[in-house]
Amino acid sequence: MIPVNPSFMASVLNYSETGACVQHREIIVEPFVQIEWEARQKCHRAVIKLKWCRATGNHCYLTGGRVISMESDENQ
Repeated sequence: MIPVNPSFMASVLNYSETGACVQHREIIVEPFVQIEWEARQKCHRAVIKLKWCRATGNHCYLTGGRVISMESDENQ
């Protein structure tokens, strides 16, 4: 998978081994997204297959889907 659009900031509201929900201001039209975050001195990345997207206000969206891959690296 190769990114087709520039990255943007989002907030991970919920994450588990099987699914994730993010809040963001840019509309997502692709079927997959990669999210990245830092926690416990590791950089985590996950690819999400999107299942739904809901507008919650002016340029504000909630999007959720199924985690299809995940990896973590130690911070340098």
